[in-house]
Amino acid sequence: MDGSNLIPRVRLERPTVFDYGLIAHRMREDEREQWSAMANRPYCPELCAKDMCASGEFAYALVDRQGSAFCVGGFVRLRPGVYQAWAACSEDAFPTYWREITRHARNLMRQLLTVGDAHRIEICSLVTRPAALDWYHRGLGMRPDGVIRGYYSNGQGAVSYALVKENLP
Repeated sequence: MDGSNLIPRVRLERPTVFDYGLIAHRMREDEREQWSAMANRPYCPELCAKDMCASGEFAYALVDRQGSAFCVGGFVRLRPGVYQAWAACSEDAFPTYWREITRHARNLMRQLLTVGDAHRIEICSLVTRPAALDWYHRGLGMRPDGVIRGYYSNGQGAVSYALVKENLP
């Protein structure tokens, strides 16, 4: 026995600058498009990593048994009690670790709503990302708020989802 069964398959850690850079260089194409729509520029992994690094104090990384990050995310305080969730994964992470990513994201959101000062966590996504939109709703338990026309800097619309404290199961 090599002891690998004693090491968790996935660990939740504080992200490092290296983690942000690693994910930014290996990010999924639809997440690159999302960043480009927000930044109003072609995708640049260095600038994306810089943006993620500056995203606030509530950030996390999911790392594999070898200690390599495959997902980073967090929550940005928009105003008292309201946070915007964000996450980015490496290209191959979601097919391999979707259960763990979903479980950790749900747990962190619920902690912020029950122990933290949040009463609302929201996320916006390009309307062209149906798999992400489905995951927000079915995987994370968020409810759709609606379409926000012209939300992104390039004029594309967004779909807004939210998880509100009063709607927790």
